[in-house]
Amino acid sequence: MEKPLISVIIVNYNTKAILRLAGVETIVVDNSPPNQNIGFSRAVNLGVKKSHGKYICLLNPDAQITSAPLSQLVETSQKYQDHAIIAPRLLDKDGTPQPSCYRP
Repeated sequence: MEKPLISVIIVNYNTKAILRLAGVETIVVDNSPPNQNIGFSRAVNLGVKKSHGKYICLLNPDAQITSAPLSQLVETSQKYQDHAIIAPRLLDKDGTPQPSCYRP
């Protein structure tokens, strides 16, 4: 099996997290009862330890994403290799950017 380029980590808490994209490894960490809630950070670290991708994408279980934005994130990561974190533009359901999106 070929090593995936991207691993998507989803921390799940009482939701249904499903993501299936070709060539993308998806790891869902169940953080809801009856399993022990270990907290978001520890759940992310657990998912990262299980991942095999060169790039890690943290995704909320209620978010929607396609392979195009993931490809754009990889291209940006390759362009700015001295950066540790690359974040996508977040859009509301109507397509408008969320207020958290800005350029410093």
